[in-house]
Amino acid sequence: VMKMGMYSIGNNKYLKQLIECIDIKYTVYGKCTTEIKGVASIFDGQKGFLSYCLYNTEDKLSVIQQCHSSVLLLHREMEKYMLDSMDSEKVYIFSDNPKLMYVQMFSKYYSGIGSNTVIDEGAVVSEKCMIGSNVHIQATSEIHDGVTIESGSIIGAKGLSFAEDEDGSMLQMPQFGRVILNKNVWIGANTVVVRGLLDDTVIGEGSLIGNLCNVGHEVKIGRNTFISGGVIIAGGVEIGDNCWIGPGVKILQKVKIGNGSKVAIGSLVVKDVAAEMFVGGNPARVISRASAKESMVR
Repeated sequence: VMKMGMYSIGNNKYLKQLIECIDIKYTVYGKCTTEIKGVASIFDGQKGFLSYCLYNTEDKLSVIQQCHSSVLLLHREMEKYMLDSMDSEKVYIFSDNPKLMYVQMFSKYYSGIGSNTVIDEGAVVSEKCMIGSNVHIQATSEIHDGVTIESGSIIGAKGLSFAEDEDGSMLQMPQFGRVILNKNVWIGANTVVVRGLLDDTVIGEGSLIGNLCNVGHEVKIGRNTFISGGVIIAGGVEIGDNCWIGPGVKILQKVKIGNGSKVAIGSLVVKDVAAEMFVGGNPARVISRASAKESMVR
């Protein structure tokens, strides 16, 4: 019986198939012919399931020993504590990053399109994507391998770009640019990514954009940047690589944020931010230098 904390992966997979996807160093104890029918938390695991655990101290050994999953992905620090207590019916895989190992194992099988999703003719969408329900991908979109788009999002929508005539009437500008989502980008639920006017809107490889965000026309976001939920990014903004933008941040038009910078929750960014700075407030001001070693993502 499936319960909370346990999830089927569809067609059962053999552990050997999953291990082939790992590209970090690991050590295996047990049979790689084990069949996997689902994944579970370390507290809810059952026979036939796989679990991962980030614990790396001896005092957590009992938690791991009480897990009933057939396959356990564990931190390498736990290996020395478990050498004499491993269950011969289970498989133990140790690495420096069990969470990354888990992601690599299952990303290959994480693809498909949800119900009521519309992909317009002319859009270029990789088959190796996960697209939720009620998504609209417009014709000016280019979606690369490994992209995830959660339910209710719109990719390639027209933005608020107008010209004013002599009578003060607002005339919508033609918008011919594209949206390009590079490899392994993640777009949260009910987020809008607007197409460019003449240039493209581009989200760099590995960047993550949370729920309920708006990404304006011709925005450029670098690689491995984290955009939290509820962020509003106006047109023409440039955000570098490895940045962290906190929840509810608003970034004004054409602002540039340098590589490795971080913006505190709820800030209003009205001017450029140099690389590796931590800014916050309304308007945002420099608080300190951003630590390249300290991740804001947990």
